[in-house]
Amino acid sequence: DHSTEEGARHVNFALALEGRGRTKEAADILHQTLKLTEGQGELERCRIFEHVDLKRYARFPQFRAGVEKLRPYCTNFEHRDRAVRLQSEGKTDEAIAELQQQLQQNPSYREAYFMLEQIYLKRGDRMKALTVIKKYFETEKDPAERCRAVPLVHLTDYQSLDPLFVGKLRQECETKK
Repeated sequence: DHSTEEGARHVNFALALEGRGRTKEAADILHQTLKLTEGQGELERCRIFEHVDLKRYARFPQFRAGVEKLRPYCTNFEHRDRAVRLQSEGKTDEAIAELQQQLQQNPSYREAYFMLEQIYLKRGDRMKALTVIKKYFETEKDPAERCRAVPLVHLTDYQSLDPLFVGKLRQECETKK
């Protein structure tokens, strides 16, 4: 398992090679790094490659497609940033609206789901929190990514509301271990 720091070092080295006109070697290193980081979360992997200009790698479609698949996990945060500010100002309803817009714009952005969940749980609205979490797990198609998210979810809060959902999710992730 490659660490995020190691991956970032490889990417920086590849970008230095690219700067010296050695695009083929840079692409080889970037593609290898993409493969080596497959066990990490999509957000972490996306952040490793977020500064890579994909236009320069048009001749390397496999690498380019892999990074393009990751990009939604770490881009388009405008509404989330506003939601954080609004929440700190005590404007919870406006923060909820911004997070909902964030998810419309970028449904792959996991943090927005969990921020909404927290807001609803603080309000005592476990049913809305559960609805948001279920939407995340419906949207996220990657089983490994889904299982990485399970520890972030307050499953015990939802056991009595939807035992079938909680049981299915736990079973799905237990079999992955």
